[in-house]
Amino acid sequence: MNFWRDSSVGQSAGFIILRSRVQVPLPLQEPLLAAFLFFVSLFSVEILYFLYFPGPVNILTSVIYFLFLLEKMRQIPFWLFLLLLLSSCSAIQGTEYKIIAASDDRIFYIGRVVKSDSIVKVSWPGTQVVIKFRGSFLAVTMDDKTGDNFYHVTIDGDSSFVLEAEKGKHTYVLLRNIEQGVHTVRLFKSTEYIFGSTEIYSFATDRSGDFLKAQSPHKLLIEFYGNSITAGLGNLHPSGSSFNPQFEDNYMAYGAITARNLNADYVCIARSGIGLTVSWDSLIMPELFWRVDPFDTDIHWDFSRSEPNIVVVNLFQNDSWLVKRPDHPQYKLRFGSKKPDEEFFVNSYERFIDTLTVLYPKAEIICTLGPMSAVQPGSPWPGYIKKAVARLNNRRVHTFFFPYFVRKGHPTIKDHEQMAQMLTSFIIDSVMKK
Repeated sequence: MNFWRDSSVGQSAGFIILRSRVQVPLPLQEPLLAAFLFFVSLFSVEILYFLYFPGPVNILTSVIYFLFLLEKMRQIPFWLFLLLLLSSCSAIQGTEYKIIAASDDRIFYIGRVVKSDSIVKVSWPGTQVVIKFRGSFLAVTMDDKTGDNFYHVTIDGDSSFVLEAEKGKHTYVLLRNIEQGVHTVRLFKSTEYIFGSTEIYSFATDRSGDFLKAQSPHKLLIEFYGNSITAGLGNLHPSGSSFNPQFEDNYMAYGAITARNLNADYVCIARSGIGLTVSWDSLIMPELFWRVDPFDTDIHWDFSRSEPNIVVVNLFQNDSWLVKRPDHPQYKLRFGSKKPDEEFFVNSYERFIDTLTVLYPKAEIICTLGPMSAVQPGSPWPGYIKKAVARLNNRRVHTFFFPYFVRKGHPTIKDHEQMAQMLTSFIIDSVMKK
């Protein structure tokens, strides 16, 4: 597991699975010396336990192993072995932590997640987990399916660091030795679901601490539908040209930045390569956006659970590329041998936006595009969107287009910040002042 980016909190946190390895001691001549060294070793293990929070079983195993070695070497009498073993068990009992399941109602989730028994599955980019607790320590146990996911960890709305999840089930320290009191921690999934999902099992804090019911302080909710631009693919790369997960950061994508600018909660339904009518892969957005779990076709999202105030749709970039590639398998699957005309694209866009207006009868919907080649001078795609919106004749549906300024690769963080500023201004001036 790696922690990266400049952050005193991130540098102090660490991977908390600790496997204690005890070396065979030199021959011990006196039982009292053996007992003395045992208590020194037990004290050392307790210090490591406090700092790194391994499971009590790991410590107990190490202590028993240490005593077993001494007893087998006949360096301590059997009665002393039993006495020290009982004292070690007593010491271990005093180091328990308070643990709650990830599905506990006190843990607050922003975005679409799947709860089953005590486990919560997180897949979509931008999904947030909010934990409010009283204590000085916080750890999370989770199982990342690929080892390719990254999480922004924000503490009390201020300091933050980035957690790189390792593949498999592990426990991670998020906070330790922080001032005793009430704290709020947010985990923000920075990578999209094509890089895998994470199953969250539990959270742990001090034995004397407690978990409180978390909730969002924001009254505004913005939901985004989009492709790799909205996901933030490649935005950490200097040229925006990388497709690796370590260079994707949805936290620094234009949608998440816009939401923070407006003190709003943020939901993101995005996938790199997706289009409205054709995609580089098998799914198009009208087939995907219904899903709670992007990997599961059977469970549909209940759109009445949390209606956003604002919905932003940024689609058609991939359509604009693929419509020029009649030999691509997805072109053949969606269009056959006949190139679709303008009316096809306008109708497809109109149907999708109309569906959103029905599902979200109170939301303001912003139809946008850019800042890549689909909005370059002479491109017909902004015109398709304008015609579709005009046909809807709905005062809650707006158009806003980013200028064409990303000519190679994907938008970088600097580009996303510029996009967020533009979109924030449009929302304030043209949507919220209606």
